[in-house]
Amino acid sequence: MSRACRYVLTIKSARAILLVAATVLLQAVVYAQATPTQKGIEEDFRKQESPLEIKLSTSTPTLYAGSCLMLEMVLTNKGTEEIKINESDLWKLFMYSYAAQDGSGKGGGQSSACFGCSAETISLNPDMTYTSSHCFKLDNEFFRNAGEYDITTIIRYELAGKSGNSAASNSIRFEIY
Repeated sequence: MSRACRYVLTIKSARAILLVAATVLLQAVVYAQATPTQKGIEEDFRKQESPLEIKLSTSTPTLYAGSCLMLEMVLTNKGTEEIKINESDLWKLFMYSYAAQDGSGKGGGQSSACFGCSAETISLNPDMTYTSSHCFKLDNEFFRNAGEYDITTIIRYELAGKSGNSAASNSIRFEIY
């Protein structure tokens, strides 16, 4: 094989390798942009036009690790149809995040059963409200550091006979010292 042929093959091989590398890099960038983050998931929940409004509040915004964050939730049906919620789903799903003073942070979440909750159905007609309280124990390893934390709850509900709907509450900020 002549030197010119080898040079052409080398250029063609280099172009092919470069094309494959660019394709792989482009796929990685697209995947990274499409992978949902916790913040992105929270924003998606908030963008949904849900007839169920969830207002979360606390009377203890500053507490120590291992204590109980007292939460109160007010549910309001802002829609035109009845909303049904299984009472055991009220305090089942949480998302939380931590922000350190240096700007670093982390996110997490948990799903748990609401012990002591009945399996009764809560029916909210339009403009109706329902209030519930809960002690969120800060004994999870996630809450071991002093700093500011945010917590949000997510509730599944049934609307017009269709289950699988979800709504997220506002985010509550509290501090562990």
